Amino acid sequence: MAILNPVIQVLRRYRHERMHQLSGQASRNPVFALIISASTDVPRHTWPIGWRSHTANTDRAAMADLHVNIAQTIKDCDPAKAGELMGLHFDDSIKALAAGS
Repeated sequence: MAILNPVIQVLRRYRHERMHQLSGQASRNPVFALIISASTDVPRHTWPIGWRSHTANTDRAAMADLHVNIAQTIKDCDPAKAGELMGLHFDDSIKALAAGS
């Protein structure tokens, strides 16, 4: 899935929003792609809160690694693992937003 090659590069540049857009396209799930494209403003407001909730560099590295792992599982066509990792990401994001609000 050549469409995911830019995802890895984007992650290395910490372009969080673009990573989500490319993942939505690559998933070939029209509902996921629609949700991602419709909520492009959301990460601009929520990402700083999530980032601040990870105060240790190791926590921030783990969050970046989780994004890389999600992209890799999509690239590997492993929807079960991608879904599992997305669940972890979603749960972590909700906890961070709840604590930061």
